[in-house]
Amino acid sequence: MKAGNISYNCENDLPKQIALFPLEGALLLPGGFLSLNIFEPESLEMVENVMVSDRLLGIIQPLFSSETGRFSKQLYKTGCIGRITNYSETGNGQLFIILQGVCRFTLEQELTNTKSYRTALIQSNIKDLQELDIEENIHRESLLDVVEKYLTIHEMEYNWSSIIEAPTPILVNAFSALIPFTPAEKQALLEAPDIKSRAQTLLALTERSLMKQTGTDYRLN
Repeated sequence: MKAGNISYNCENDLPKQIALFPLEGALLLPGGFLSLNIFEPESLEMVENVMVSDRLLGIIQPLFSSETGRFSKQLYKTGCIGRITNYSETGNGQLFIILQGVCRFTLEQELTNTKSYRTALIQSNIKDLQELDIEENIHRESLLDVVEKYLTIHEMEYNWSSIIEAPTPILVNAFSALIPFTPAEKQALLEAPDIKSRAQTLLALTERSLMKQTGTDYRLN
């Protein structure tokens, strides 16, 4: 897996400890991208610190409490390591960054520290470093058909020729991030064990979304 100018090939290329960036409804997948405006003091400190080290952040979602209707301080166990590949100052004390996903990680233990942001020990999913090079047995045409219907119904602009030329794993991850799924649905996409499972989950979620919005059954036999 290459993120920016750096290649990540094995466990030794990845940290055991990482700065955590809890984000509600955020989805960063291996090989995917996430753009963020940074403005909170603790987040600014965190970004400045990682920029002078390995540029890596742990993007992870907080758990949602159905009882309170709010996100809690507790976190999901699975997140994604992202490398800052683009960094710019906006001129008003804020930062704009773009992260590229490297691989997923399992949160093992949060650490106590004197920093204003959270850090943790993690276990990286090494399989993700090679997975985007693998073409799984994915029903590409079914996926393209349903996603095209979604984009058309929502009048979203897209370059279809570029879409159909892209490798299937890239398409799966791009569509997973593009469609505004719920935080729980995004977590399900992140936790899918492999790209084939993620494609199946993406297809099912998109079909369900279309049925809710149009009343039409878009499921493909």
